[in-house]
Amino acid sequence: MARNCVACFSIDYFGVIFIKLVNMKLGLLEYFSYVSNSEYSRCVSEGEAVLNAGHVILCGKTKQEGSLLETVALCLQTSALSAEPHKIQGVFEINNDGVKISKFNCSCKAGNGGKCKHISAVLIYCTR
Repeated sequence: MARNCVACFSIDYFGVIFIKLVNMKLGLLEYFSYVSNSEYSRCVSEGEAVLNAGHVILCGKTKQEGSLLETVALCLQTSALSAEPHKIQGVFEINNDGVKISKFNCSCKAGNGGKCKHISAVLIYCTR
């Protein structure tokens, strides 16, 4: 059963209003299906390392229309922690069957393919 997204606080960061997602859990099967990898793949292991290092510094919704939920996250650059963070943008579809990942991209070099370690870290964050 899908859980409704509930806002608990909002933050204005770089002109974008982030609303913390609460009670929206992404399933692990949907995550693995989206990244098309096993738990042993580089994308998954590096994404988990990025998340466990505390590099996902902000994640929330920016807009919701019908069943589509637009999200934005910020993730510190692993090689340049004091540089501007990577911006991850994505869309979830929420319906009676649960949460589905529609599309994601990241401002890093590998992010246009939708499956970089930063996107992986944000999606793992959404499973917890």
